[in-house]
Amino acid sequence: MSNDNLTMTERLSQVATRANALCQTVEDQVGIIQSTLSETVTDVKSQTSQAINTAQTQFSEFRENADDRFSKRLEGDSSKEIIDLKHLDENTFYALSFHHPKMLDVRLERYVHLDGNSKGLLEFQVQLQNWSSGGDFHFAIQKVHAFSVHPFVAKVLGASTPYTSSIWLRGGYSYLLYTSGRYSKRSIIEAETQVVEKIGDTNYYLPPITEVHNSVVPNRYIRGN
Repeated sequence: MSNDNLTMTERLSQVATRANALCQTVEDQVGIIQSTLSETVTDVKSQTSQAINTAQTQFSEFRENADDRFSKRLEGDSSKEIIDLKHLDENTFYALSFHHPKMLDVRLERYVHLDGNSKGLLEFQVQLQNWSSGGDFHFAIQKVHAFSVHPFVAKVLGASTPYTSSIWLRGGYSYLLYTSGRYSKRSIIEAETQVVEKIGDTNYYLPPITEVHNSVVPNRYIRGN
């Protein structure tokens, strides 16, 4: 039947039917969106809660295991480096310099088989600070020093130059270095003409030495004993 032959009432009825169908479609879509959104919000809340619980657990472990972390940094592979001075004169001590150290714990070790048997043992631990050229309290706090055969550490300075702390080590040997703390870089000074630090027009040097300096604590020293 042509729409032209419909009465006004019939036409309005058709419009109402189509409108109702459209409204139902819209309501169905809104329902789907609301259901999906509700599931998404629930999932996000669950993930957020789980992440918070995990972070709280990790923080608790981090806080409780501070001593373990410190120990691992000074004995594990994560911070271990080899300081190789075997090419240098065995009767001379050379500066191992740390630039801008801030609460830097340093451990130097030689064990029984390093560089061959019976070459001498070393256990040396020191805390260094000199990061602000007088803007901080610079120091070199020696904690442990023990060696066999002959001395391996000849000098220790908290402020060897305006921004470095240094440890003079015997040449001809290698050392295991562990660090925990902050410093910008380190360098080994092999010659008296080698510039350690340059500030403005001033060059700073740390020449090798041949005698043990009185800045080093004695053999078998343990701080606090």
